[in-house]
Formats: sequence, C-alpha cells, structure tokens
Amino acid sequence: SPKDGLKATFDIDKKKIEENIKENREETNAENYINYRNIEIEILKEMNRRYGGNMNKEIHFVYGRPERVEFSYTPDATIRTEKEFYFFEIKYISNLNLSEQIINNTIDYLGKVHKAFKHAVGDSDFRIKLILASKFDIDLSKYKLPTGIDVELYELWTKTGKQKNS
Repeated sequence: SPKDGLKATFDIDKKKIEENIKENREETNAENYINYRNIEIEILKEMNRRYGGNMNKEIHFVYGRPERVEFSYTPDATIRTEKEFYFFEIKYISNLNLSEQIINNTIDYLGKVHKAFKHAVGDSDFRIKLILASKFDIDLSKYKLPTGIDVELYELWTKTGKQKNS
C-alpha cells in the first residue's frame, strides 16, 4: 500500500519502453530503445522536480484477490507527496497517424486503472498523469478524460535544436 511508507527506487521497465516502440510501429532496436529510455528519464526528472515528493519506479499494482487477479498495472513512476499520490504514464508519439489510437487506448485503460485503485489510495488525492512526449503539436482538447486523469504534452526538441512551446 502506498500509504504504508514503502520507499524504493528501481530501473525503468524495459518491457514498457519496448511496448511504446511497438505502438509507434517502429523497429525494436538498441538505438530506438535508448532514445525512448532517454526521453522517459528526462520526463521523470522533470516530473520529480515539479512535484517533489518520493518517486518510485517499477512498482507493480495488482487489482483483485491473490487467487483471482483481475489485472496488474505498472506506472512509469509514482510520486507520493504530503497531500497527493500520482501515477505517471509516459507515451511517446513518434507517428502522428497513430497518435489518436495510442492516446484513446491509453486514456481508456488509465480510466479503468484509476477506478480500480482510487479506493485503496484515497480518491481525493489520487491522480494519474498521462504525459505525451512528441515532436508534434497534438490537440489535447479533443480527448475526453475520465475523472482523476490529467494529460499533458511534453514537447520534444525539433531537428533545428530549438524547443517547441512547452
């Protein structure tokens, strides 16, 4: 339970990075893996700086009874502050044509995750932050977000070396 004061830091989940690469229909190779991993590290550093608190990675949350697990979820990171508890989910959008599918699928899944875990964490202080990392401008206003889910665009560096609006 996150309220028990569990404190641990682990490496970034390799499987989740590979899933991001496959969602964008890119080749799963060392170069892509390193690029996605570095983006995730950069974003998690920024989120930790922004929100403070204790950040943990690779913590597995299981919903259901031990003999009958309904599903499990591993956020990219969690942060516990004095007042809030956050799950962070990072999705890299490298293929604009797949962005709507990736975003909608993720929002649907995170809605189920929030609904399942909000009672264990405390509904009023539990948020899931979906961070979309992309070089593209993505109109976030067209996505309907379930209660407890926030989405933000983390704009990556362009080829010119200048950062887009963030």
